[in-house]
Amino acid sequence: MDFICTIEYKNKINRFNLLNKQVIHVQRTENNFQSKKIIETYANNWFLGFIKENNDLISVRNGNDFIPFKKNSAILIPPHHLVEWRQGVGKFQWQGFFSKLPLPSPRPNEMIVFPYAKEIPKNFLELTNELLNINQFEVYTESKFPSSVSEKTKKAIIASYKDDLKITQLANLLKIDRSVMCRTFQKSYGLSPVKFRHLLRIFEGLKLINFENKSITYSAFDAGFSSLNHFEKHFKDFFGITPQNFSFKQQKNKLII
Repeated sequence: MDFICTIEYKNKINRFNLLNKQVIHVQRTENNFQSKKIIETYANNWFLGFIKENNDLISVRNGNDFIPFKKNSAILIPPHHLVEWRQGVGKFQWQGFFSKLPLPSPRPNEMIVFPYAKEIPKNFLELTNELLNINQFEVYTESKFPSSVSEKTKKAIIASYKDDLKITQLANLLKIDRSVMCRTFQKSYGLSPVKFRHLLRIFEGLKLINFENKSITYSAFDAGFSSLNHFEKHFKDFFGITPQNFSFKQQKNKLII
């Protein structure tokens, strides 16, 4: 793997390496001074994460429960999937891969957790071979409250998040009352339809900047934001850092915020 850069901000240190042009490896050390919950989705990317040491500070939502991330385990999250993390107070480490390329999975449309005690794969062939040999896993459910309304809304947002479509217009297209749609989606996934769309756009923009070497302005508009300022605001609200400071192209060695 080729080293790209280290980006340090707030309580996080991220070391990024290039596995190939479409797969990025990240090692993160994080030190939380208060517990928190984070809901993420990685847009069109796959995410494969690893925990190699005893750690009771990270839990992942499975339906209505949070399940602690055990030692020597891995999580595979498909594109557009919502995942909710609960993090405790203290210092912890994890590492993983963000991939534009499809990753083999026994359940390609679902989030799975599986035991993994080996060394972290060092190239894409090793990575895919390990995933092809998964024979023990558990499926994690992203929804706290399964609902056909929420599922239909989620699919519609994924299909249209780059478009300039108001949530009211989306509800009308789906022939669902706007209030019912928003309330049911929030109950199912823990965030509003608008917030979900913002997350998709943020991670799509980040992918364009760091995977495809696009300019920040181009990435903002192509991801669906109406202005560069709008993109920068939502990006910083989520990451605590500007897209300029999260750009591999602009961070050659190390950045401290």
